[in-house]
Formats: sequence, structure tokens, C-alpha cells
Amino acid sequence: MKNVPLGEPGLGPDGTPAKAYDQTPYARRALSYQDYAAYALLLRSIDGEPYSELWIEHHEDILATREDGRYDLYQVKTRASGDPWTTKDRSIHEAIARFCVVESAYGGKVAHYFIYSNVGPYVPVSEAKVERKLRSFKILQHELSLSSPDQLLPEYAEAFQTIEKASGASQGVVLAVLSKLGFVPGPSLASFRAELPARLCEARRKLLDWTIKDVFKLEDELIRLIEAAGSAKVPPLLLHTSPISAGGLPSAEISARRISTLTIRSRVSRRMIQRKTFRLLKTCGKVAVCMVFGGLVFKPLLQVTPLQHALNVIQNSGGGVLPAEFNDSVAIVRAAHKPLTHLNLDGANIECRDLSDLSMIRAYGQSMHATGATFDRSILASAVFSQSELNGAKFRRARMDHVIFQKSNMLAANLFAAEARHSNFSEATLNAANLSGGFFAGADFSAAKLDSSEMSNADFANTNLKGTVLTDANVSGANFTGARNLTQAMLSSACVVDGKFPTVDEPLRPTAKPCYTTPVEKEQRQIKRMVLLAVGQLAVSHGYCKEFQHNYRSSNSTLHPENNEMIWYGDDEIEGPSMNEGMR
Repeated sequence: MKNVPLGEPGLGPDGTPAKAYDQTPYARRALSYQDYAAYALLLRSIDGEPYSELWIEHHEDILATREDGRYDLYQVKTRASGDPWTTKDRSIHEAIARFCVVESAYGGKVAHYFIYSNVGPYVPVSEAKVERKLRSFKILQHELSLSSPDQLLPEYAEAFQTIEKASGASQGVVLAVLSKLGFVPGPSLASFRAELPARLCEARRKLLDWTIKDVFKLEDELIRLIEAAGSAKVPPLLLHTSPISAGGLPSAEISARRISTLTIRSRVSRRMIQRKTFRLLKTCGKVAVCMVFGGLVFKPLLQVTPLQHALNVIQNSGGGVLPAEFNDSVAIVRAAHKPLTHLNLDGANIECRDLSDLSMIRAYGQSMHATGATFDRSILASAVFSQSELNGAKFRRARMDHVIFQKSNMLAANLFAAEARHSNFSEATLNAANLSGGFFAGADFSAAKLDSSEMSNADFANTNLKGTVLTDANVSGANFTGARNLTQAMLSSACVVDGKFPTVDEPLRPTAKPCYTTPVEKEQRQIKRMVLLAVGQLAVSHGYCKEFQHNYRSSNSTLHPENNEMIWYGDDEIEGPSMNEGMR
């Protein structure tokens, strides 16, 4: 690298490649993430609920005062790998140990203990083996809610004893902490800074009419208040006139760690009033000047609101080059519930992007590069997504009647519970896709490839299935009443689970072929679908999607095997959302 003093850190004198050892940037990012957590909690409580004040770096990372006079304690944890937290993680053991210290002294005053993190706790699938369930805090908490530690199964008792030993506290204190322990999902490490203005606009929707520059200024002002509290910043005169507390700290330094939601509300309201007053005075001044010079013509204000700017960015996202502000713009439009009717995404490169919960009626997206994109719960009626790359894309619970997916690549796409009546999937590659619970009545699947797909409990009434490939497709409980061009050979090539047959017209007979007969075969089927998902993304984008970001994945290196990256997919990539979902 040129013009870098002393060269790149970590390299040998002769330029031998080596991994950099400086972790300072990551430590600073973790502190910034903690400031974001406090920022989000304060904005959520800006009108007084659920918290009246926050104390930063006081007993814990964040101590929140509730309206009932009790407290919620937060520890903020970040993990660059994105792997979920398990009962074996030392960081969580240390957090529980610190919570136990507080519980021992103030347990009656504490309502909840929370771990605020960019990754959630590990939750296994129902079919997971015991050794995997042991890694889940949620499973362990559930078991402890049903029986005492000495009545647990030996495997769960061992997991609890490991936590108890790491905490150094009594069994009763550890049980109390675990009964109050919860996890709060924060944003990803890659995107939390970009979400700051969107969170502010959510708290005060009138800020959507401000210019982006003014929103950023107010955001910086609030963040500086939080940083000052976290560093116990006190004016020198007050610091040097404050008595020392029993713990050896100046009393003013302790008080400086407090931020009330009233302070945040007053600061935001004051800036809004000042801006309104300034704009009023500015308008009056213009009127006066115009009247003095005999002019009664007012020049329109050319400033663009954040919402209008976001709409302009999204509308200009076609053609392959995605604007840098695309993610922020989508977040602002989503918060404002603004429809994107007739949006033009022809040729757009929106790989891995989050387009969930949007209204995109009659959108145009021919030849899109949308591998791994998320359209969960979006309204896509009458959209045109033909000849597009949609491998691994998610359309869970999307409303997309009359959408055209003709000749699109949709390997391992997730259409769980989607409404796609009369849509066109002709010649689409839907291998290993999930169509379970969906509504596809009247749709055209002619010459579509649906082998190894999940079609259970879906409605395929009156569909066109001419030349459709159903080999090893799970059609358990599916409705094929009135389906055209469905043959016995096609049905016989499909499979069912637990003997749950599809509904077909006579004289056709439902298939009795099982999709699997043993847990091993079931796991092999799941692995096959996961492999197709990975291949579909890697072949098109030379990488994979994680937390709405595209991760380039180079070929394995024999020279530096430590840099060979594992690809991790959660079950929700190809299965339906959990019952508690409101995206991962």
C-alpha cells in the first residue's frame, strides 16, 4: 500500500502477509454500540415509558429506572462472528456473574436483567438432539421453570452447574438471575450507525419534514449527551467542589452518569421549536424584503425533506449501481409507511438487501440481481420480477397476487405463507424452495422446476402444471383441486410426510411415497436444501448473505487456512418464520 506511514500494521519487514493484531477499532465500535443501546432506550422512553431515566456505567452498562420504581439492568455485548449466544459462552458467564453481584445486594429492587446484543441467543429446532439443546439459554430457563436444579436431567444439571460455578454465587441467587434474564436484539454491527437518524424520526415523526443535515445535527447532540454520561464528564468547578463519596468518587461524577428521558424530550422539543421559530422569522424577513422592494413573489424553499430524499434515492436504484444511501432510505420510507407504487428496479443490484414491510404495488424489476434479498410481508401485487436472480430470496407472508416471476432463478427461495394467486412462475427454477402454507390458486407453474421443494399445506387449486417437475417435492396436505395438466407420473414422483396426502381430482391418486423414513434421511433432505441455497448464492454473487449484507467468499486457501470462512445459515433461511415473529 502506498502513502501509508511504516506500511500496513502486522506485516513482516519483507512484506510477509500476517493478520493485524490491533483490536482498538473493534473496542471503540463496541463502545459506540453501547451508546446506541442507550440512545435507542431513551428514544423509546421519550414520552416517559417504560423508563424515566438511564444511568450509564453505573452498576452495569445501563441501569434503567422503571415507572414502578424498580430497575432493569442491561449489559451490552457484541459479537463480530454473528453466531448466537450459548450456555458455553464465557462472555455470558461473566455477565451473569456481574448480575449475581447486583442480585445479592439489591435483588428485590431489580425487575429484569437484559443482555442487549447484535446477535440473539441460540434456539434449537424442535428435532434437535439433547447435546444441542444444552447450548440454549432459553431451553435451560424453561427447564428450570418446571423443576428445581436437583431434579433436572443430568445433562441440564451439568449446564446449570457450569453457570453456577462461573458466577461464584449461591444457587438461589443464580436461579433468581436466570428467572429475570432476557435478551434484547439490537441492530447488526455493520448497520447500527446508519440506523441512528431513522430511530430519531420514529420517535418524533415530524422530524421526517426536516432536512437530513438538521436531523444529523440533532442526532449528534443527543449522542454527545450519552457519551458525556458514560465518561462521567463533569465541569471542573463542580468536580473540585464535590465531596468524595464512600466509594472514593466525587458525588458530582456519580450524578453525571444520569440521563433522564425528560432531558431528551426537552432537548428535542427545544430544537424543534427553535427550528420552527427560525423558519417563521426567516419567512417574515423574506416577506418584509419583498414588500420593501415591491416584490410579492416568494422563491420556493429548495430544501428536500429526508422522506423525499429517501424516495428519490430508491426511485433511482435501477440500472445495476446501487446508491450508497439505499439502506438508510429504505428504513426512512418504511418508518413513514410511504408506498412505492410503480417503483422501477429493472436491472437493480439489490443482493441481500432488506425490502421487507414495504408497499411495492406494480413494481418493475426485470433482470434484477436480488440474490438473498428479503421481501417479507411486503405488498408486491402485480409486480414484474421476470428473468431475475432471486436465489435464496425471502417472500414470507408477502402479498403478491398477479406477480410475474417468469424464467427467474429462485433456488431455495422462501415463499412461506405467501399470497401469490394467479402469479406467473412459468419456467422458474424453484428447486428446494419453500412454498408451504402459501396461496397459489390460479398460478402458472408450467415448466417450473419444483424438485426437492416444500409445498405442504399450500393451495394450488386451478393452477397450470404443464411440464412442472415435482420430483421429491413435499406435497403433504397440498390442495391440487382443479389443477390443469397434472399427471399421475408427476404426482408419483413427489412425496409426503407422516402419510398426509394431497387433495387431487379423480381419477388421479395421491402419492404415498415418503419424503423420508428416518431422522437421518430427514436431516439429509434439509442439508440438501441448504447446499442448494449456498450454491445458488455463491454461483451468482460469489458470496452469501448475512444480516442484510453481502459477504464475499473467496475460494479456500491452503496457504492461510485460518482465513477460510465457514458459511452459517439459520433454519429460518429456508423454513417459515417462528410463531413469535412480528425477521430475523
